[in-house]
Amino acid sequence: MSKGVGIYEVLNVDRDAFREMVLRRLVWSIPAEYAAHIADCISDLVAQDVRETASPVFWSDGDVGYGIGRVMMKKLGIEV
Repeated sequence: MSKGVGIYEVLNVDRDAFREMVLRRLVWSIPAEYAAHIADCISDLVAQDVRETASPVFWSDGDVGYGIGRVMMKKLGIEV
């Protein structure tokens, strides 16, 4: 990845669209108003995780779910 190329460019997705993917995953188990705040806070970290662990071309919603889990585990101090 060349310097200056953003996470979302590498994943070929708009930040807002990626945030919505994170939000959709979170609202399954968290009230929407909380999920929106959490999605705002972790979307960049989740995108970075997806960039590091999945194909930048063939990543999916499932990769986003795993990324959310890994980010939250790290935030909670749980070994990943």
